[in-house]
Amino acid sequence: MNTRKTFAGFNLDDVFKQEEERLRNEREEAENRKRKNVLEEKLRAKKGPVPATEPASPPAQTSTPKTKKTKNTPATTGIAYAGIIFEPTAHYDGDDKKLLTYNQSLTRLQKAGYETHARPQEAFGLIIDGLEGKLTGQLSQLKDVQKDMLNSYGEWLSLAIERKGDILVAYLDPEGLAWKKDHYAKTSKFKSSSQKELDIAGKNSEEWINLKEFDDEFTKYFYAREFASLPKEIQNKTQVYLPADRTVWPVGCDKFYIVDYVSNGASRGVRRAKKSP
Repeated sequence: MNTRKTFAGFNLDDVFKQEEERLRNEREEAENRKRKNVLEEKLRAKKGPVPATEPASPPAQTSTPKTKKTKNTPATTGIAYAGIIFEPTAHYDGDDKKLLTYNQSLTRLQKAGYETHARPQEAFGLIIDGLEGKLTGQLSQLKDVQKDMLNSYGEWLSLAIERKGDILVAYLDPEGLAWKKDHYAKTSKFKSSSQKELDIAGKNSEEWINLKEFDDEFTKYFYAREFASLPKEIQNKTQVYLPADRTVWPVGCDKFYIVDYVSNGASRGVRRAKKSP
């Protein structure tokens, strides 16, 4: 017995199935648009508080480069700074820095003959010395490195942070972090060279907070100086973005900002300088 329902030569069961599929696709598209709008609103919210002394825009990994570069063809400096040698430029893809996850960046720089990313005091130390005109004499060869660090996208640091209530745990030289769709997670191989606990009581997660709101122990961990001794440009412009409670994120520096919410960052390696015999 033929139970197929037809109308005007069309199989009604097939028509109903096609209509259900169309409606399902429309619902999925609507949900995708909704998620996109929520994400865009969240990113706009991350532009957060602006220092009263001087306007500043928090970093976003969507900027265009100030200066065009050729693809990884720098002159090698080989000049040691604070006991390390910086990779002369970040890793470029054409005219712009290439964005990588933290573990992709670590793998790349190690294959290039470097050991890790720069630690916070190393990266910010070079930036500060450039701002204060201290890259003179032999160190003048590092001016291009400092300039490249401030160009285009922000770069990974050799650091991860995890909020545990009022304490921020800083993991120096982390390894074994993995990107999991929308967050970073520790793998079974996670390790770090040292840990430091910093007081962040009263500081909200997932919003921009001016550096001056943190105590000097926090500031010295990143910049090797108390807040009052930092260049005015850093005092006036720097903001910090803390992760949600019980989450761990690798950290990058974007200009002077301390950022941890991005999935990808620019890649630059460092290696320990050989000691003279």
